[in-house]
Amino acid sequence: MKGTAIDGLFEKEVGIALTALDSNHIKDSLDYIEQNYSIISNNCKTYSKEYNWLGIAKKTSKFYHKS
Repeated sequence: MKGTAIDGLFEKEVGIALTALDSNHIKDSLDYIEQNYSIISNNCKTYSKEYNWLGIAKKTSKFYHKS
């Protein structure tokens, strides 16, 4: 959902943040994803390499060792 913790986490588009849980908005969002699937899919592949448990553990470890 728009405005939640994950909203704005990624610099590139990886999907659509819903602003409402009504069927028309969801349908429009799905249509947008379908029309831009190639771009969104490639962005997801890129971020999936960065946001995995090993990557998160390394970033967390660096953070605590820096402090």
